[in-house]
Amino acid sequence: MSLCITGAAGFIGSHLCELALDRGIRVIGIDCFLEASYNASTKKRNISKFREHPLFEFHEIDMSSSLFPKVVKDCTQVVHLAAMPGLMKSWQEPSLYVRHNIQATINLIESLEVNKIENFILGSTSSVYGLHATGQTNSPLEPISPYGATKLSAELIAQSYMRSSGLPLQILRFFSVYGPRQRPDMAYDIFIRKVIHSEEITVFGDGEQSRSNTYVLDICNAIFKSLEFGEVGNILNISGIESISINEALKNIEDLLGKKARLSYKPTRQGDQRETHGVSLEAWKSIKYFPQTDFRTGLNNQINAILEQS
Repeated sequence: MSLCITGAAGFIGSHLCELALDRGIRVIGIDCFLEASYNASTKKRNISKFREHPLFEFHEIDMSSSLFPKVVKDCTQVVHLAAMPGLMKSWQEPSLYVRHNIQATINLIESLEVNKIENFILGSTSSVYGLHATGQTNSPLEPISPYGATKLSAELIAQSYMRSSGLPLQILRFFSVYGPRQRPDMAYDIFIRKVIHSEEITVFGDGEQSRSNTYVLDICNAIFKSLEFGEVGNILNISGIESISINEALKNIEDLLGKKARLSYKPTRQGDQRETHGVSLEAWKSIKYFPQTDFRTGLNNQINAILEQS
């Protein structure tokens, strides 16, 4: 099996690459170190442990700019995680999200010899549901940010290839992923670093907005289970069990670090979800997915990883 992982140097992608290599799987990794996303040095550090692994082949490619059939010609499995992330930034540069979330997805699929592909997994997001992402996959799809809209567009485009060309597509909608290597623009990474350095934390809204947090290794486990047991056409929510408010998360960070947070509350931002609570019953039935990591354990792992870098 040759596994192509796009977004290989990112938060989820780097963990997935590492675990796949540990399983003896040949991995073709693709990423483009886009500075508009986050610092290239951070992403390069993510893959530094396995960059020279004999089963790892890395390609630095901007997938939105052209086709790349030679790179993926030997792939039998594809996990498409590359995307321009971030709800708030998508309001500032929506065209960037169209390029990297929609055009890049088209170019990836067009580069593949679809008849050779056994599985194509598209990593999507709870943001496709909109303000209240609290139900199952048949809930209304009402994104409230260009990010969510472009991720939903990527889903629809991939589904059109599934219907017309036989792309063996599965869609996994991830809910609030956290853990070591979390992107530096994400809330917990920001909160942890600011508490460590005694800096003020800005909380947008009342802090009671909640997230159905999912530990990054649980996400990777769901992907592997989809590769093994999933069926073409699956659309699954991949979520943790616990729903945690921002205020509760901050209290846990304070407890684990033994330091008080300096907090400043400001008005809610445009496009920010009020609550996410993923219902993963379909994932349990289809691929036997069940999250293994409780929130406090996962958060402590993330804190320890940040402290080790300091």
